[in-house]
Amino acid sequence: STTVSLTQPSGTTEWQVVIAATWNVGALPNATIGEVGLYGNNLEVNGTSYYYVITRIAVADGSFSAFTNNNTYALNINYVINFKYQ
Repeated sequence: STTVSLTQPSGTTEWQVVIAATWNVGALPNATIGEVGLYGNNLEVNGTSYYYVITRIAVADGSFSAFTNNNTYALNINYVINFKYQ
């Protein structure tokens, strides 16, 4: 499942978007994870819907170290985007 939240501390021009993705117990195999991506869908262009990449991180990019998933636990990943109007 995926949830999205948008917050703005009172009186500031700063915003934070948190996209939280959860894979339930058993949804993923016990395997080494070396890449995580966040994809969107239903981007419509001229009547055709497309899937698109929002963000992707990978071991090959040096973004994180590979880890072995334990599918007896849920896997939660939060993408946090901070931005500020100036």
